[in-house]
Amino acid sequence: MSSLDGTPSSQRKRAYDTCFVALAASAAATAGIPGADELTAKASEVLMSRFWSNDAGALFESWDQEFAEPEPYWGANANMHALESILALYGHTRNPGWRDRALRIAETFINVRARSAKWWFNEHYGPDWTPLPDFNLDNPGDESTPTE
Repeated sequence: MSSLDGTPSSQRKRAYDTCFVALAASAAATAGIPGADELTAKASEVLMSRFWSNDAGALFESWDQEFAEPEPYWGANANMHALESILALYGHTRNPGWRDRALRIAETFINVRARSAKWWFNEHYGPDWTPLPDFNLDNPGDESTPTE
């Protein structure tokens, strides 16, 4: 996201944004748009090499500009968009690795996290996967603030 003058609103590299690039690129590649295959390859490489955590079965929310420090937070929203992007990548490439990662995200958030909370689907988690139900309530203008 950016302000009206084009200045990025965040200095972090976010999975959410990268997922939408991968989704748009794979849709364009499927439609045969010139250059889209190259963008799809680049976006999917960044998604997997920088954001995917095989240990967590989810994407890191964001990184600093140097990709040195991940944000100490796990979020369902970015991972929901990751799931749709990854399914689009699977649809375009038919690479079963993409399908398996999509299943892994669903497994992480539904079968592991929601099941362990008596099927309460929490959106925000700390670095150790502790649910953060009041995440950002003191900042109601932030895009990550829960709504009722």
